Amino acid sequence: VLLPVAFLVAWGWVLLRRKTPVFLPLLTALAVAGAVFVAAFFGWLDLHAGAGIPRWSGAIGGGLAAGLSSIAGATGAFVVLVVGVLVTALLLVDLDIQTSLE
Repeated sequence: VLLPVAFLVAWGWVLLRRKTPVFLPLLTALAVAGAVFVAAFFGWLDLHAGAGIPRWSGAIGGGLAAGLSSIAGATGAFVVLVVGVLVTALLLVDLDIQTSLE
């Protein structure tokens, strides 16, 4: 709930001050992708593990989890969602992973 408000404030500040958004578009896209992956992961947990948490996934997360499970199976969908969440989290933390590893 707070993340969209924070991005609206940040975009409003950048546009009001007529500055060039440098990292804000990428950060916004990664945050939206991360939210979708996390919602789909909770949808997968609700669908296959019987966790009983449909409020955490919502209709979009549940639909994405069901569609991905029908395409890749339960295990394949789990692997895809975990990798998606981890890659998005890594990109949010550090965009230049190669220099961090060296």
